[in-house]
Amino acid sequence: GDDGWSTPVKLYEGQGSVREPALVADQTGALHAFWTYSEEESPSALFYARWDAGAWTQPVDVVAMPGVLQGPSAVVDPFGRIHLIWQGPGNALFYSSADVVDATTATGWTSPASMAQSNPHAHIVIDVTGTLHIIYPALVDGGIYYMSSVDGGQTWTSPTLVANPVRVNATSDFTRLAVAPNGDLHVVWTELTLPSGWPPLGVFYAQSTDSGLTWSEPVEMASDGYLEANIVTVDENEVHVVWNAMGSISGRYHKWSGDRGATWS
Repeated sequence: GDDGWSTPVKLYEGQGSVREPALVADQTGALHAFWTYSEEESPSALFYARWDAGAWTQPVDVVAMPGVLQGPSAVVDPFGRIHLIWQGPGNALFYSSADVVDATTATGWTSPASMAQSNPHAHIVIDVTGTLHIIYPALVDGGIYYMSSVDGGQTWTSPTLVANPVRVNATSDFTRLAVAPNGDLHVVWTELTLPSGWPPLGVFYAQSTDSGLTWSEPVEMASDGYLEANIVTVDENEVHVVWNAMGSISGRYHKWSGDRGATWS
């Protein structure tokens, strides 16, 4: 169109509910899209499609499980393997992977492996060394936990506590992680009121400068009524955080740091 964007293309449509799309690019410029799909009295599914050479592949359900599937997050490593996490039955955080060339068939994916008990929105990223990093909001204590893999997801470190909930009577969700070029880890999350999960109690930040072994004390980025943060690093010094406000407050918000998260705008 005149604004420089292409016309929207419908990737998939069904009789049920399509939710929580996730999109990741690989080193070749190909795009990999995931979303959840559910119908009454049927297993829920994770669908996958790839954009390559100017066209989308036919969407295929690569994972099917009973109950609700939520929060897909994916990365592609330098060797052309996709690493995917999501929340599934029993509030478990699941992991599966597939080579890009095999990802358009369900049999190309490894059997889902249960990693931990988690709230819905965990996040997986990869750094310049090929190390995989996962941050997730724990179900039992509501804390934020971190784990990593240096062998392409074959083995993972034991979970390390990033932070317990800062607020009283709270749990965590909407975790997001960014890795700076020097290896610093920057994490944001939302705290929510127990037991209903509403209203939100604020957005918080923590960092690690020793590969996730120890973490800074949480910093409040936004107070009650704010949620759903995201984070990105520009270089080893510059970090940006954005988040939403609940409807009664409205708006989207931004802070940034030029000194590795020590101080914020």
